[in-house]
Order: sequence, then structure tokens, then C-alpha cells
Amino acid sequence: MNTPIGILDSGIGGLSVLTEINSVLPEEKIIYFGDTANLPYGNKTPAQIQKFVFDILKFFKQKKVKAVVMACNTSSALVLDKARPCFDFPIIGVIEPAVREALKVIRTSQVALFANAATIESGVYDKIMKKYSDNKISVVGKACPYFVSFVESGIFSGAEVDRVVKRYLSAFDNVNADTLILGCTHYPFLEPAIKKADAGRFKLINPAHATALELADILKDKNLENRSGLTPDYKFYVTAQPEKFTETASQLLNKKIDQAYLINPRFSLQEA
Repeated sequence: MNTPIGILDSGIGGLSVLTEINSVLPEEKIIYFGDTANLPYGNKTPAQIQKFVFDILKFFKQKKVKAVVMACNTSSALVLDKARPCFDFPIIGVIEPAVREALKVIRTSQVALFANAATIESGVYDKIMKKYSDNKISVVGKACPYFVSFVESGIFSGAEVDRVVKRYLSAFDNVNADTLILGCTHYPFLEPAIKKADAGRFKLINPAHATALELADILKDKNLENRSGLTPDYKFYVTAQPEKFTETASQLLNKKIDQAYLINPRFSLQEA
């Protein structure tokens, strides 16, 4: 089926998921939507986040997507279950794939979680971890407000990044955990800095690959795979600062992104 897959995020973090989807499903067309005018979602109310996400999903419906990946932990935590009954295409989150991936390697009674405050306060990681581990493993979360700012600014290393990473990791000094879930799709771009600071203590879980595999399974089960043989194309849409987005996205994807279409932040659903 030669119709696109939609990927949504509050900014560029979902590009970590796009990279994995491209690796697993290289023939698929993709529409990427970064809600950069409302970035970050982590400090918004649940009602605001639901409004933003539903508007993006309506945009995707207009674009006739065959599936959507919520490449955003906050929207996966707060909106996924509400959205699924309202749209006629599969919607996939990033949290359950991350938990299942973590459970393959955890050998301790606790798991560490880097996420934003809204995701942690939702309790969704605790709920899903208990579902799959029979209450045997608890989640200890640490909010990381500076990580998104670093990534959106194209800053992935340096003294300031190292200082902040070490401070956030210190929250787990007395935690019995050997595994750390990167509970925001922005965070994998800081994985080298996190590995440098934690000195091998944690196995890091990037949910992007597991999410891409789950998407592949769903497309196969529903007979939605692209078998056209045509070269796929990617389109990018943002709600603010398209030039900044294309510059940083080109850096992260290691390929030139020529254009990101600017969408009215009130989602007029019209291309600029």
C-alpha cells in the first residue's frame, strides 16, 4: 500500500524513530510532523497536549496516512489510549516497546527512567512495567528538562552537557537499577554523553528500534506494506522555525533536508 506513515513529535526528537523506521522499512513513504511552536510538551497540561495531538492526527487523516507513530513519550503516555478509538488507522506509541525491550535485559529490582515531568507524573511506565513484570520491577524516574533544549539547539556534547548529564544520573546513586530507559525520543541523541558519564553502569534502552519493529509487524498483519517498488519520499511539516528544523534535522539524519513545510500552529491544515 503506497500511502505514507505519519510520525509525530513535539520537535526533532522523533527523528530518532524515523531513522529506525527507515532502517527496518526502507520502502515506506513518511510524513513527519514536528509541533515546534508548542515545544516542549513536557510542561503543558494534559488537555493542551491532547488538543495538539488530536489536531496533528486530523492533519494525518487528511493526508491519508495508513499508520501513525507517536514518536513522543508524553503524547504516548497521555493521549494514545484516547486517540486510538477516534481514528481509522493504527496508532503506535513508544512506551510499551521500550518496556518490553528493557525487560529483556533487566537483572535488578528497579529500572531507571529519564523522561520529562509530564511522562513521569502520568505513571504510565510504572503501570506498563507492572503489567509485564507482575509487580516485580519498580520504576524510578528523573525529569530531564535541559535535554530537549540541548537537542533542539543542536548541542550534543561539551562541558555543559556533561555537567547536566552527571547531575541527572546522580538521582540514581542509591537505586538498585542496571538499566536506564531513555523515555523521550530526543534523548537518544545524547546517548554518547550519557554513556560517557555513567561509565558502563547502565544498559541504555532506546525505544526507537523496538517501535520500528512493532510498526513493521502491524503493517504486515494488516497487509499495509508498500510493495510498489517506487522510491519513497519523506515530507516534513513544522509549526515554527522551519529553517532551524531543516538545519538540525540535516545534522541528525546525516543527509540534506531541503524543506520543512510551515503549518499554522493553530493547524489550518493548509501547506504554507
